[in-house]
Amino acid sequence: MDLLDIIAFEGVDGVGKTTIMSVVYQKLLNYINDNNQKILSYAEPSYFKELIEELKEDNISLLLLFLLSRRKLLQNIKKEIEREKKPILVLLDRYIDSTIVYQILYNKLDLKTFLQFQDIIFFENHNNYPLITFIFKAETNEIIKRIKLKANKFLFDKDLEIKRIELIQELYLKLPQIFANRVFYIIDTTNETIESISNKVFDIIKTKILINNIINKKYLIESKKQ
Repeated sequence: MDLLDIIAFEGVDGVGKTTIMSVVYQKLLNYINDNNQKILSYAEPSYFKELIEELKEDNISLLLLFLLSRRKLLQNIKKEIEREKKPILVLLDRYIDSTIVYQILYNKLDLKTFLQFQDIIFFENHNNYPLITFIFKAETNEIIKRIKLKANKFLFDKDLEIKRIELIQELYLKLPQIFANRVFYIIDTTNETIESISNKVFDIIKTKILINNIINKKYLIESKKQ
């Protein structure tokens, strides 16, 4: 999917990634002033949520359901690209790294085997890795406080075990070393406001993709006057 670029928002539950992505999405919509550009946002899992909730204790079932949900999402985005015939920038609240951290690394499954399986079966040998991945982190006490305040909790949102939260966050922070050829930004949300962090993320996306487009030169857009 040559016209697709993905930006992933990752991190343990409670770091603020969902709220930050929502604010950044609106900023991008307001910034872009070109009919040949489309921006979409999704939260994973986009499909099979009830089944995923039901089978949450079965790690292999979870793994396959997340992959199926992701495959269906990518297929639908591909259809959108074919219909619109324009570049699409997709913001994702969780993506492949959530699966890698929660289902593979946390459960000590073989990462190399999983990546081969994912690339061949689910990505169909296309490079559907994110153009940029933002990993958000926060102090454990702050994470627990935020999770307790959430009205609608899904799956791992319900887990308040300190050691698990710390391990998951530690595994996320290892990803830039594991995938040295990918672009990661690690942002601490403990003491910053949502607006401050969102501005930082927006500026990175604007600079790296929408203006300079240092990776693939395919976004030729006009921006609103600043």
